Amino acid sequence: MPFTVYVLKSQRDGRHYIGQTGNLKQRLRMHDLGLVESTRHRRPLVLIYREDFDNRKKARERERFLKRQKGGDVFKKIVGGDARGSPAAAGRQAHNLEVVGFPPSKFIQNGRRDPATAVANPTPATKHANQGGAYRPAL
Repeated sequence: MPFTVYVLKSQRDGRHYIGQTGNLKQRLRMHDLGLVESTRHRRPLVLIYREDFDNRKKARERERFLKRQKGGDVFKKIVGGDARGSPAAAGRQAHNLEVVGFPPSKFIQNGRRDPATAVANPTPATKHANQGGAYRPAL
C-alpha cells in the first residue's frame, strides 16, 4: 500500500498544511468537508505538492522533515519557489489535483467547493459534517 506525504495551501490565508496518509483521495475529501480540525477554518485548500512512499515509516520521516523546514528556503524550493503563490506553484496545483482525481474545476470553483464533488455514499463522518455537527465515533 503506498503512502503519500502532501502539502495543502489555504486560499484563505496562504498558509500550508503538511500531512501524510495511506489514501490521499479520501483524506482530501475529509479536508474539503471540514472534518480535519486543523484545516477546517482555512478552507478552501489546494493540493500543491505530493510524494509517494512504499511504507508509512518513510512517509512519516519525510513529513517530519518538511514540517521542520516549513517557511524556510528549503521548503520553498521543495514546493516550488514562493510558497505563498508563485505562478510555478499554481501550475503544479492544477497538475497534482488532476493526478489524484480532483480536477481544479471540480475541487475548487471560484474559491468555493463545488457541490458536484459531494460524496455519493456518505460515511457517518460526512453525514454528520453535512448536518453541521462534529463526528464522534461510538466507543
